[in-house]
Amino acid sequence: MYWYDSAEYVAAAVVLGIPHPPGYPLYTLIGHVFTWLPVDPALAVNLMSAVFGAVAVALAFVVVRQLGAARWASALGALALATSGLFWSQAVIAEVYTPGLAFLLGVIALTLHGIASRRSGLLVAAAALAGLGLGVHLSIATCGIGLAYLVVSSEPRWKRRLAVASSCAAATVAGASIFLYLPLRASMRPVLNFGDPSTWDAFAWMVTGGNYKHWFLHDYDLAERCGQVAGIFYGELLIVGLGLALIGLVSLARKRPHYATAFALMIAGNVYTFFNYGVHDLAVFFLPSIALLFCLVGVGADALVAALPEYVSPHRRRAVRGLAVCALAGFPLSSAAINYSAVDLSDFTDAQDYGQQLAADLPAGAVIINFTTPPEWVVDTVFTHYFQKVRGVRRDVRVITKPSVNEVDRLLRNGVPVYMFAPVPAVARLFEVQVEGRAFRVVARRR
Repeated sequence: MYWYDSAEYVAAAVVLGIPHPPGYPLYTLIGHVFTWLPVDPALAVNLMSAVFGAVAVALAFVVVRQLGAARWASALGALALATSGLFWSQAVIAEVYTPGLAFLLGVIALTLHGIASRRSGLLVAAAALAGLGLGVHLSIATCGIGLAYLVVSSEPRWKRRLAVASSCAAATVAGASIFLYLPLRASMRPVLNFGDPSTWDAFAWMVTGGNYKHWFLHDYDLAERCGQVAGIFYGELLIVGLGLALIGLVSLARKRPHYATAFALMIAGNVYTFFNYGVHDLAVFFLPSIALLFCLVGVGADALVAALPEYVSPHRRRAVRGLAVCALAGFPLSSAAINYSAVDLSDFTDAQDYGQQLAADLPAGAVIINFTTPPEWVVDTVFTHYFQKVRGVRRDVRVITKPSVNEVDRLLRNGVPVYMFAPVPAVARLFEVQVEGRAFRVVARRR
């Protein structure tokens, strides 16, 4: 069990509910299948992330091979992705990012195979898979321009381009129809029904990002933001990875320029979309770009080693190549050694302990007032979504979202024990807030 969205995703998977925007319909349905495993639901959905993480790594190997790199270089790029701290951290908790990357890399691999084999049917299948992938995470759409360019540039004739593009567009829409699951399921009134997208307006609000659209910043320091985003990429790839990715892009541009352009467009689209997204976990939204850069790392490593023998005598070429490969293998190996302790959650029980303790602390008939601030969301998902909705623990406790001052005052006058997940300044100014166990008790101020 983990904090934040993870607990909500587990709950949604168990009860076939609707989590926060954009609703993640396909992720929820796949997650529900994983909950059939004879283990705790939280562990089952965590396992889903690990499985899709492994699939994403395997597909990264396939993509690098399709870009023309040798097997060892393809393995290097895939392992570099697998051992990056950010990717690894998302592969051990219930989250949408490794499944989302598996779909993205699957789309790219299928598209490249379709281009190489001159089979337009595979391009249409890739487009349908991309549409379905939107139901896992919308970040795949940020790579859409690059994917479209990859498809269109593969056809030399304009009539053929138009026909393939039209078929792919229709296939993408067909795949994206997975979102129609949301109003259908919402009409059944599941116990987890964020935003209740059973009406057209609520459905449109949900699939276009809902309340998360307001997290895009409109007033920010451009230089500071550039530094923050650059720091994210440097933290994952370091100088070695960034250098190899640049070499890979240049090498790809020389051999297959339309592939290089497509990758550059996919990365640019992803970075541009989330550049001004003002969330605490900004880095995870750049995972598509980071994964693509690790693919280019494999291409760059292959190009670098292939170029080395040009500068040494023929009888030393094999030795030089072997040493270079061993040296480059140190990149993912050192990354694994550095990141393991940070991503190892095998002994993590904080969220589980919190939910159990809060359930024990709260008196009968308690009310928790929730103003949906980020500090509240961290723990609200654990108690309200997982412990109450999945495990059926302490269903006598009501959670009221954004109550008015009069509502809170009326509860207190009636002797109802009122609590908060985390202190909110607006409430603290009007009422007295006291720490009580794992919660915060709200009481009327003494006069």
